[in-house]
Amino acid sequence: MQLIGILSAALALIQATAMASTSNAYPDHIGVHRAGAERQHMSAIGTDGLMYMPVLLPPRSPRLFRPKNIRAYSLFLQAFYYMKTLPETDPRSFAAIANIHGEPEGMPYDNYPGPKGDSNRGYCKHADPLFPLWHRPYIALIESVIVEIATTVIAPTYTQNTTQWVALAKTIRFPYWDYASDAALKDPYPSIFSEPSVVILVGPNGAQFTMENPLVSFSLPEDIYDEMRSSGMRSQETYRTGSLSTHEVAQTRAQVRLLFDTTLEDWFAFSNTQMDSGDPENPRQFHSIEGIHNNIHGYVGSGSYMGNPASASYDPIFYFHHCNIDRLTALYQACFNEFPDPSIANTPLTPFRIRPGSNDAWTSYDSNSTRAFGYTYPELANGTRGTQLARSLYQTYTFVDPAGIVDTNPNRRRRDSVERRDMSTRDISSSPSMYQKATRYLERGFAKAYSLAGFKHRIEATTYTETKPTTPAGTDAAAFGGEAAYAHFSVDMHSIDEPFTVVFKVDGHAAGSSYVFATRKNHHGDVMVIGSSVVLTFELYQAGLLHKPEEWKKHVTVEIRDFVGDTVDLSRFPTLNVILRGCLHDAEDKDNNPYTQWSEDAIQLYP
Repeated sequence: MQLIGILSAALALIQATAMASTSNAYPDHIGVHRAGAERQHMSAIGTDGLMYMPVLLPPRSPRLFRPKNIRAYSLFLQAFYYMKTLPETDPRSFAAIANIHGEPEGMPYDNYPGPKGDSNRGYCKHADPLFPLWHRPYIALIESVIVEIATTVIAPTYTQNTTQWVALAKTIRFPYWDYASDAALKDPYPSIFSEPSVVILVGPNGAQFTMENPLVSFSLPEDIYDEMRSSGMRSQETYRTGSLSTHEVAQTRAQVRLLFDTTLEDWFAFSNTQMDSGDPENPRQFHSIEGIHNNIHGYVGSGSYMGNPASASYDPIFYFHHCNIDRLTALYQACFNEFPDPSIANTPLTPFRIRPGSNDAWTSYDSNSTRAFGYTYPELANGTRGTQLARSLYQTYTFVDPAGIVDTNPNRRRRDSVERRDMSTRDISSSPSMYQKATRYLERGFAKAYSLAGFKHRIEATTYTETKPTTPAGTDAAAFGGEAAYAHFSVDMHSIDEPFTVVFKVDGHAAGSSYVFATRKNHHGDVMVIGSSVVLTFELYQAGLLHKPEEWKKHVTVEIRDFVGDTVDLSRFPTLNVILRGCLHDAEDKDNNPYTQWSEDAIQLYP
């Protein structure tokens, strides 16, 4: 009874404060603030005086969820809950912020002048080189609102040590969900995104209390939901049709690793899925940050809110996903110093005002660095940049042993492959495995840079480093099929005027998929050809086919499923083109830097 009383009192206080705050007109149009001296001072943690983006989503465990920073965690969740209670007319409300990304059409944010994006259906940029940097001020906006609410609404309710609570609230930064990490391999879908209630570990009176989990769903205002029905949403409360499996984490991890490969060093190719028609088969065309982004939307939400650009931002998980996309973008920028072409870098990133009360929007020039918003990421806090950072990220996102993936999908084979049995008969004395080469490279590069004694031992003990099949002696690895295999495909994203999934199978067993996060076309006849990829390594390995590219076409098939999962005849996708290609990870250049050596010949799978 005491816990129920605490809960009722806490929620009543939050709701009463919400009603009081919305009774007054918000004094000025919201701006996504630049970092001022006070904010940087309050958030000083790293050597550069910037606050880390805190990871509030640790692996799932048998015990109740326990974040490290329980005070910031308590403030963050209460502020998120409060933000969801504000009416859509308040630009600080979750409804108003979510409305920025997609539909309803013709509903501008905070009276920002002009149409709602190019199509008037949403401000977001997709299949566009501005994709990563448009979403940066978007996440900064919701972060700044959370900080404001935590500082001015939630922290003052703590009657003991109020000043310290207010100071702590100013240091909150939005957490990211790293779905390619070692932790994700153990716990692909953190319970904080699915449990209906959460325990606030330190409440306003110092005691714990349980409240509705604000990160699970959001109930759309009636007028907005009326518009969403046409996009196939069957409930006013957001819902998810999927989650994330270990197999999908391994697939994502392989894709993330390629972001930091020097062979893919090109902003246009990195930033978005749009194809460069002048170079249609270059591997870099198929490995973008947007492609990784699209797949997470598909894994979690195909057939539901997260799976459609029109509605995805109404699901709270959207922002944790995009915070990680921003992190990967920041890491890529720090590795390669890449930036949008100057011809588009001054394009206004509407509707994000660069200061309150102004209609001047942020541009890519303004938002090129996270420093402009007063935050950084753990990997960047010590100043590591360039090749040294890329090497470190290669170690962070090491290969995954196909034999070690535990997956409950009944459509994937679960048996010892012929290839693994054949490994014992191969002559490995004259041809070191890629794992051995990677170990030597990492030992040489990292031990030299950091003087770490025993580094080789720690690499070999890493749980998720793949012991890869050995390329037979005297065989050119690139021609042979290499150490990994990918399906590279291009297709018109508007083919069926809704999001869809490109699925690959090996002998009928699910190998992997790529989600096309398609927006509705603006005009009849609109064509936007995009490129993406699917990792086939794991299933080909299980089938004993990884090093037999001459057999791939006989065993690999492709199909396409629509938004709700129904198979669509491939004749409806006249632009679909699929090639299969092997590659050798961690080949070394003359300076002993790793890069991916792609096979020179691609195998035409479809048409």
